[in-house]
Amino acid sequence: MKKALKWIGILLAALIGVVIIAIVVVFIVSNSRINASYDITVESVDIPADEEAIARGQHVAITRGCIDCHQGDFGGDVFIDDPAIGNLRACFLNRVGQTAEVSKAHFNCKSGS
Repeated sequence: MKKALKWIGILLAALIGVVIIAIVVVFIVSNSRINASYDITVESVDIPADEEAIARGQHVAITRGCIDCHQGDFGGDVFIDDPAIGNLRACFLNRVGQTAEVSKAHFNCKSGS
């Protein structure tokens, strides 16, 4: 009986050791993937400003429902204000089309501007 308990203890210790090693390996591999750095080439985008492009943009904004959240002037507004869900607001989109430059500030919806 003591011999069987000894072998069960050894097997349990080995199993725990294998699990610990597996956890450490998964942690190291996932950490290296999370901290990986990728070089991305940024391509410039030409924004057309002719009447046809503006009409097409207006059509897309109306049919896809963009103006439901961003309002008619794309100024952005709170479109969900529910304590159970939270306060969701749409970003101000006018600056992107007017200046034809996109920066991180254009995507900051926290300030409501």
